[in-house]
Amino acid sequence: WLFPLLLGYLVIDNNKKENIIKIFILTFTIILAISVLSYFGLFYQEFAGFKLALKGMHLRATRWHISCGAICVLAFCFTFIYVLFKENLLKKHKIILSLLTLFLIICLYLTGSRGYYIAGFIVYFLIFLFYIIKTKKFIIPLFIILVSVLIIAGLYSNNKFMQDRIEKTNVSKEWSLTNRIDSYRAALVIFKNNVLFGVGPRQSVKQDKFYEIMNFSKDDNSKHLHSMYLNLLAEFGIVGFILFGIIILLIFKNLYISYKEKHSILALCLLFAWISLLIGDCFDTVLRGPRVAMEYFWLTGLVLNKLKK
Repeated sequence: WLFPLLLGYLVIDNNKKENIIKIFILTFTIILAISVLSYFGLFYQEFAGFKLALKGMHLRATRWHISCGAICVLAFCFTFIYVLFKENLLKKHKIILSLLTLFLIICLYLTGSRGYYIAGFIVYFLIFLFYIIKTKKFIIPLFIILVSVLIIAGLYSNNKFMQDRIEKTNVSKEWSLTNRIDSYRAALVIFKNNVLFGVGPRQSVKQDKFYEIMNFSKDDNSKHLHSMYLNLLAEFGIVGFILFGIIILLIFKNLYISYKEKHSILALCLLFAWISLLIGDCFDTVLRGPRVAMEYFWLTGLVLNKLKK
């Protein structure tokens, strides 16, 4: 978290900062576009050692599908908020960004990440609500959501994997969900026995209680407990959880102050993006690994330094 934050924070030129963020969103979008072709069997599923998609199953875009979902929502927050709130935006740019927002919503659906379906839906609703309160308008966001629903409904009707994944979601029968429930039970047991400092980083999945509750052998290669918050409690205890809370509160405080005082669209984008990530991490631990956390802290460093000047 620290080094990406500093990497962003140490960039001084404000114009370069905004260009860097644009290049990041554009690069990710290009990788997504190639991955969509892979998803539908029109390009290699794996290219140069990177998995782009599992045909008809998960959109990967060189990541794990859950991480891909998290970055889809992150990029969506930037494009959607720019469409709604950026002043003096040229009409052609508004159209391009609206299409890009639509594309990112569709890509989120293709990842198959149900945790980020929830996070994306909640954040879309919050942005929509914020926009209505601020402007008393609703045509643009409503149009984007209606078109998204129509396209996704069409994709869903022709995709057996997604139909099974959504229709057969069951916390008592489906392996990926029962596995998560057992992980949460294991996390709470481990935390109760190590309340103050936890058992240490990556040690939760090495505890005897974890193997007993999960019904795994000790050769299992599990790396986390499928919830950032319970993972924190188990591995770092109350002390680590409070420290994490302080870090997140400081990020939100500084982004909010920057938005209110500097009227920065970038700060507003990141506020909603962080909300999506914190919701998504109820069901996984992408902040624990480098795939998503590095990008979030890097972008936060870029934006906060820019707004401080």
